[in-house]
Amino acid sequence: MASIALRRVRRDLREIMREPSELFAVTACEDNMLEWHVNFFFSADHKLHDTAIHATFTFPQDFPMRAPSASFHSTLRYKHGVENSQGRLCLSILSDYNEIHTDWSKDVASWSPAYTMRSVLLNIHAFLFYDSDHSPSDLESIRTAAQKVQCACGHSGTNTTTWQPPCNADIDVPSSQEERISAGDVTPPNELVAPAAGTNCALDPAVSADKQTDITAASNSDEASDLADQPSKPDPAPPVTFSYAAAVTKHSGAAKAPGHDTCNKKHVAQRRHIAAHPNLDVNTIDGPVSGEQRQQILRDICCFATQENASHLFEPDNDAILGIGIHVKRNRHGGLMSVSTPCEYISYEAWQMGFRKSIFKVEMNYFLPLYINEAHYKRARPLINATLLQMDMNDDTELGEFARMTVRSTISERLVMKIFGMLLSSTVAEAFRASEDTSRRQMNTRTRLSARLIEGYLQIWRLLHRLIEERPSIAERITARIQSFIYCGEQARHKKSEPNLGALLSLLPFSSCSWDKLSRAFLEESFIRNVRWMVQNEPALAYPDGCSMDERLSKSFEHTAVSRSLSLFAKYMAAVVTSRGELHAQLLSSDARFGVPAEALVERILQASKEAERMTEWNEYLVAMDHIPLPPARLHEWLQVSLSTSLQRGYHFQDRRKQPGGPGANRGRRYNGPRQRRHAGQP
Repeated sequence: MASIALRRVRRDLREIMREPSELFAVTACEDNMLEWHVNFFFSADHKLHDTAIHATFTFPQDFPMRAPSASFHSTLRYKHGVENSQGRLCLSILSDYNEIHTDWSKDVASWSPAYTMRSVLLNIHAFLFYDSDHSPSDLESIRTAAQKVQCACGHSGTNTTTWQPPCNADIDVPSSQEERISAGDVTPPNELVAPAAGTNCALDPAVSADKQTDITAASNSDEASDLADQPSKPDPAPPVTFSYAAAVTKHSGAAKAPGHDTCNKKHVAQRRHIAAHPNLDVNTIDGPVSGEQRQQILRDICCFATQENASHLFEPDNDAILGIGIHVKRNRHGGLMSVSTPCEYISYEAWQMGFRKSIFKVEMNYFLPLYINEAHYKRARPLINATLLQMDMNDDTELGEFARMTVRSTISERLVMKIFGMLLSSTVAEAFRASEDTSRRQMNTRTRLSARLIEGYLQIWRLLHRLIEERPSIAERITARIQSFIYCGEQARHKKSEPNLGALLSLLPFSSCSWDKLSRAFLEESFIRNVRWMVQNEPALAYPDGCSMDERLSKSFEHTAVSRSLSLFAKYMAAVVTSRGELHAQLLSSDARFGVPAEALVERILQASKEAERMTEWNEYLVAMDHIPLPPARLHEWLQVSLSTSLQRGYHFQDRRKQPGGPGANRGRRYNGPRQRRHAGQP
């Protein structure tokens, strides 16, 4: 851990030197890089503009997992919490009072490894040195105490020449992985499996930065020689129930799953060539992207804990792996109940060090590498396999060790389809909720959060396409699953067969099926499943004669707002991504930006969430879902049929005592009261 702390501290100090501030000055101890001396300055128009506040920051050995500690050498008249005799303040971004404020560990505003020291110092300055509540006597006390400070680092409160400490010149941040491995902090990735030949991702010096991408040259390059389809053993065919095989055979026609396009050798070579050379300018369906912009994208793909970014992947000796953390919920039997991600970049190195909470304090159970370029994917492939198997088996073995144990194991199409379907669906849901959340976040914060989740969705989308490129049978399996839902009747649509409609819709872009074929079946089933939420909020809707037609239409629309909005947003996500052009053009645009979507694409998707807010009645929703509008009587009949079907399938139950006009409708409180007391052991 000490190695990570030192590298992170050096990196943060170099950032401060590169972008100096008039509000503070920093120096590190010559014999201890984990101790900083900082001078804070007041603004030029402040009454204390001629005063420097001296503080010592101490970093723990497991920094940045834990926050630094700060000791101010003079009193600040701190009014927002405790200020003890050692000059330690009660601030949530510092570690001095963590043992008392145990609630800080769950507070998203408290310390996070994503904070750089520059941002911490700016926050402390804004919080402490813009306080206008100080009286003139308080200000004079602060000035007098600051002038008396004499520190071993050379600072003198009365000598202004010591207020700007000398910069440390020897703070190079090592780019080589050898130092990290020798320190014992990192397991070399090449110990997980032998690296595949030709995975070096160093820049080709022969390629000019100002030269436009030569697609023809890329497609004729030697990279195409190793792109032969890798034979894989497909999953056994599903049991032939409810005419599954017959329906799939009958309706599949000559359509092919996306796998046949992703495996086109010429197209694959083009995409890999572009992703391997980040200094090239590339024209894509989402607009041109320059080499400078691509370099910035790589710098933005940055581990929140170690600040390792994707631009380092192109250094000859760097074999880092970047990915995202996965949060899993399980049922009481240990099976997967939900799979989600905060969509925050984290490195495998940070994962090995024990980072298990995201910036927003979300628990992370698993580490999933992403597709950034081909060299990164080949290096991370054993970990991808191991993570998917661990999630399925509920195994808590250390990831690197588990990857070595399962190096010859293969993942099934069923497992890929299950996990990625749940992951994409939950990411869509979180992106929509973030865009709608008006209670906790301001508009710009919500927009950034939604954009980050959409970026994560498209990173996962790209990774799944790479797995399909390797095993086209995954796409065939997805196509068969969707076709069975469309054509095989009630048993294929039941919750037991298809528990998550959102996951099914999220997998649609990876199949050869189109939305116009799926839409009718999807809407019928979603109407049936929505009954449960309707009757839960409005019990009268549980009975065919419980309310009038107008009441049923308005109340059912009101009480299915969340379900409708999520379905509409998921449909838009799938449609916007896939309607931009051919699959190769979509993948090329993704690879040119290393999986990060273009800003215009993110904006289009965010606009989709706003359309759901403006809807006021069922026909607006049906038209948005590409269904023809229906007269009120036909809509009412559809809702009545859905109610009956939901009851038959056991999706909800009726309580006759609460039926309007039925026995006990108005006596629920008197009837249940004595029973509850008797169960509690009372007379």
